[in-house]
Amino acid sequence: MYTKEQEEIALREYERLGSIAAVIRRLGYPSESTLYRWYERKKAGLENRHGHTEESPTEMDHHCNTSGHPRHPSAEFKYEVIHRCFELGEDVEYVSREIGYSRMSIYVWRRKYLKYGMVGLMAKRKSIPRSRCLRIMHCLNLRNWRIFERNSRNCSLK
Repeated sequence: MYTKEQEEIALREYERLGSIAAVIRRLGYPSESTLYRWYERKKAGLENRHGHTEESPTEMDHHCNTSGHPRHPSAEFKYEVIHRCFELGEDVEYVSREIGYSRMSIYVWRRKYLKYGMVGLMAKRKSIPRSRCLRIMHCLNLRNWRIFERNSRNCSLK
């Protein structure tokens, strides 16, 4: 990772020399792709390293273990984050810092969404308290049994 000063020096040298290869030979850093990315970001007028014109989030922006930052976020919240990152094109690192969840969490949510849809974003059974889980299963079993009884009465097996 390069400092902001190193980035500015490399960009000034690129503007002076007009050649990426010459800059790399002269300074010994960065790679071609990094210098291209820095130059494109400067051309686009983006002021920080996160793809946004406003200031980047700080450590104080993390709100872990509060009511606004639950341990198991809702499926709607996860979908909104996936939408921002992969459909609207916001930087995953920037969004992860803003919401206080890791980049890896966002990629896991995306993988589950692509594989299972919205159901994949829902909390697993383990995170539901056991008593509530048993009540839900009992209700589903009763409902399914009633549906089965109703359908078996309507259908004759002769």
